[in-house]
Amino acid sequence: MGQCYSVAIEGKIKDDALLVKLTNDYINQPGSNFSDDCWDKSDLTTAEGCIRAILAGDTQPEGYVIQELKNGNKMYSNGFDACYSWENVLYRWFIAVASAFEDGTEIEVYPDNGRWIVRVENGVGTEIK
Repeated sequence: MGQCYSVAIEGKIKDDALLVKLTNDYINQPGSNFSDDCWDKSDLTTAEGCIRAILAGDTQPEGYVIQELKNGNKMYSNGFDACYSWENVLYRWFIAVASAFEDGTEIEVYPDNGRWIVRVENGVGTEIK
């Protein structure tokens, strides 16, 4: 059983190496419930590879897009199907890696019902409504 997600991250990566480290720390933390093959198709050695993996761009690449925006930001987006718990993965991952993004970077998530946004402010992910 799962749900459909539409997810976009807009902003700038401040520190690529930190994003890679924090993503790998998040994925490999004790008690994580990821299956052993969850990241087999993923490049977790680059910042953009980490974002692509979290947004299911490796397993569902049909809608995965990276756009260069006129304001210098990038937008990473994908629409995909995943388990209901992936919403928690998206939220907790962005909070965990927020310090690797510049202030003002946002993740906007539309699950089957509702939406939520987390913005980086002073290096910390803060939920906004």
